[in-house]
Amino acid sequence: MVIVYTFDSTVNEDAEKNIVIKNYYLESINRAKKLGYTVEMYTNCDWFTDVVDRLYIRERRSLLWDSYKFIPLLERKDNFILLDGDVFLDDKINLSTIHDVLFDTYETGNWNLLYARSVNKLTELGIKEIIPEWKAIPQEVMSCGFLYFNDLEFRELYTDRWHKAERFITEHREELDLYTCTATAAQYLLTILCNHYHKTRYHYSESLGIPNSFYTHHAGKDKYKGHKIRGISKTLT
Repeated sequence: MVIVYTFDSTVNEDAEKNIVIKNYYLESINRAKKLGYTVEMYTNCDWFTDVVDRLYIRERRSLLWDSYKFIPLLERKDNFILLDGDVFLDDKINLSTIHDVLFDTYETGNWNLLYARSVNKLTELGIKEIIPEWKAIPQEVMSCGFLYFNDLEFRELYTDRWHKAERFITEHREELDLYTCTATAAQYLLTILCNHYHKTRYHYSESLGIPNSFYTHHAGKDKYKGHKIRGISKTLT
């Protein structure tokens, strides 16, 4: 099984943050390789050339900071695990074969903080005209620090809708909060598409950042505070 990482070096201008991010990726990649996974990466820099099994250099400009995730989702036809660089594996992941989509967890407390404003504004601007499945419904949202598709046709549909959302957000950039639009376009969109097409789902963690049997997702901004992380003997700064 291949684990695919993505990294856009232009997202953060803060050099200290980039050092932390790089160290998280290195830890995550090394753990994956020790467990026997093939590790590949899509990026626009050479930071990880010596640690991954295959590096794909791409140049892509987007207002959405996780746009590099959608390069492998668009280009590849094989099954692969899409993993964030702050996910640390403790064991090989048991991949369900009976669910259409496998993901990290549901975000239960982020609706008003992260999604409501952009969902409502995109709805007001008429995004449903290009994404017919669009609905503005307060709900728990699928967090995609870990993401795997058994249904590859649905993966293709999701990728198509994300690109349409990206173009729509770009056209209306002056009226939108781009930070929250990133999560809305990737995670809220996946959630409503799964709902619309009645896709079966399986999530690994009970809540965001809580360790499960296979990994810990160190989600959020706490990683930049220099605190010690479970499973690492030194502070990642």
